[in-house]
Amino acid sequence: MNAESRQPPATLTRRRFQIAVGCGLWLLALAPGRVVAVARSGSGPAWLSALDGRAAAHFGGHYLAAHPGERDCSALSRRIERRIAARRRAAPGPLPEVLASLVQEEFRVGDVVSVDDWLLSRSEAQIYALSVLAAQPTC
Repeated sequence: MNAESRQPPATLTRRRFQIAVGCGLWLLALAPGRVVAVARSGSGPAWLSALDGRAAAHFGGHYLAAHPGERDCSALSRRIERRIAARRRAAPGPLPEVLASLVQEEFRVGDVVSVDDWLLSRSEAQIYALSVLAAQPTC
């Protein structure tokens, strides 16, 4: 595999990535418990529309390839939602700050994963993985 094929989508910068994940987490927090139900309806979770589709496919696909045990939509959604709820209890404040705090805390404690040579917080990687799974009819 050449170096160019390992690059993330050309339009994806770290800043855009963080904004997209932040928006996705924010929307997810607004509708906990509804992610998988909406995905099954065929329209996809509303918060997934905030994600860059190419980036989600790229990072989500690579994450799932490395973590095949994460392919259960319901379980993955619940894990993400629990993590957001716990962070909101630990760091109350405006939702965008809570979500940024979640990602920062995961980096601080080392709850990170390497996805195609990018270091992502676990929540970032799982959000992308869930977006890939939600696009499948089996989710």
